[in-house]
Amino acid sequence: MSVTRAADVCKNFELSEEGQAILKPDDLPRPFLDRLIAAKHYVDAAHLAAHALPRREAIWWACVSARMSYGAAAPPKQAAVLDAADAWVAQPTDEKRRAAFKLAEAAEFGNPAGQIGMAVFFSSGSIAPAGQAELPPPPNMCANSVANAVILSAVLGDAKNAATRYPQFFTLGLEVANGKNRWK
Repeated sequence: MSVTRAADVCKNFELSEEGQAILKPDDLPRPFLDRLIAAKHYVDAAHLAAHALPRREAIWWACVSARMSYGAAAPPKQAAVLDAADAWVAQPTDEKRRAAFKLAEAAEFGNPAGQIGMAVFFSSGSIAPAGQAELPPPPNMCANSVANAVILSAVLGDAKNAATRYPQFFTLGLEVANGKNRWK
């Protein structure tokens, strides 16, 4: 069985110069993630985690992170996207995938929920309109959208919250990866 190295995962996104400086050739994703977090290279860490997690788990991580940032006061359009993404994670059907994207379009993409809806849409299936020839999603769009959702969640409301939120989000991500935080 082959083991995925962190360097292989990092080929899927643009790692910062600071991140490249601490990447060791034989690093596994988790030790490298831990070093990125310790060095407060949170954007790199978000991308690494989003690309290393399976898609469903990555989207769930983005959902729980966004809900933490939005709190009980998520705007209605964003709340609808999060509910649709939760429904897709629990039962990943094409109908639910397309519904999440339609709601994300209505909520716009420049916010955590919009990015989550985009991640759901790019997770699988065809991105062509229903009934047309299949067109697979670009390979890294789901993970990039997850990372963007987590990053936007960290700065939601006030960018000063990011220093507190990122460590919380990575704790959540590790719980998701370890099966301790699962959808219903």
